[in-house]
Amino acid sequence: MSENDSIHYWGNRVKFDIYHQVIVPIIEELKPLADTRSISIHLINDTKESSLEGDKVSIEEIVRKLIENAIKFSSDRSIEISLSKNFSGSLIFRIKDFGQGLTQEFIEDMFLPFFNNNSSSNSDEKKLSDVKRCCNISNALLVVETNKKSGFKFTVIFPDDSEKSV
Repeated sequence: MSENDSIHYWGNRVKFDIYHQVIVPIIEELKPLADTRSISIHLINDTKESSLEGDKVSIEEIVRKLIENAIKFSSDRSIEISLSKNFSGSLIFRIKDFGQGLTQEFIEDMFLPFFNNNSSSNSDEKKLSDVKRCCNISNALLVVETNKKSGFKFTVIFPDDSEKSV
């Protein structure tokens, strides 16, 4: 989904299995990129039920961009991806890379289009503004943890909408 495609996109809510229909296929798609960088992907599924109601296109975009970034920017030869549920039934997607992080002062700025921390040759490389926009479309909460020495941990919380009436 390019920026122009998403300007007026409000989402199309459908029920799907985020683990089997989104996370696993995207990891398989990006495995050749990870292999060229000698990055191993550690995937942990801590939930038996991974059905989600949301905009599948936006959620695929969130997962793809976060995994791509972790592969591109990890310097420790591995990334960790996990899916779990919290006490209220919300699905939690986490991805941790071990590349160069940022100081806390840059966290809000990194979601701006064309953010450049002068640590990358391509100022639009991380495309985190797209991730934030897709989280908004999907009603998901995005939490970022980082520091200069330990990379990034992105947590995306998809609310449990199963009790809401459609």
